[in-house]
Amino acid sequence: MFNLLTDIAHKIFSPQTYSCNLCAVTHDKFGIKDEWRQYLKTLAAPVELLHADEFKAKYRTGDTEKLPAVFKKEDGQLNLAINSNAINACRNIDDLKRIINAQISEGV
Repeated sequence: MFNLLTDIAHKIFSPQTYSCNLCAVTHDKFGIKDEWRQYLKTLAAPVELLHADEFKAKYRTGDTEKLPAVFKKEDGQLNLAINSNAINACRNIDDLKRIINAQISEGV
C-alpha cells in the first residue's frame, strides 16, 4: 500500500522525475492503464508485475540485473528476456508491446 500511495503522489507532483520508465509508460496517476491491462490478458504466459523492492525480496536477487526488466521463469529459474535499456527506450505502450511481441516471436 505504501508503494502505491508513494507512486501516485510522485506521478501527480513530479512526473518528470519518475524513475521507472516501465511504470511511467504503463500507469497513469491512478493506476495501470486499461490498454496495458488488456494487453497483458492477451499473453499466453502468466504475468507478475512487481516493484523493484518486491522483486528483490521475492526472488532473493542481488543487483545482477538493472531494473526495470522482463524475466521469463523456466524450470524455477529466472532468465532475462528484456533488459532495462530496451524498456527505458520505450516512450509509449505501443513501443513496449512491440519489444515484448518480438521476444515472444523469437521464442523467449
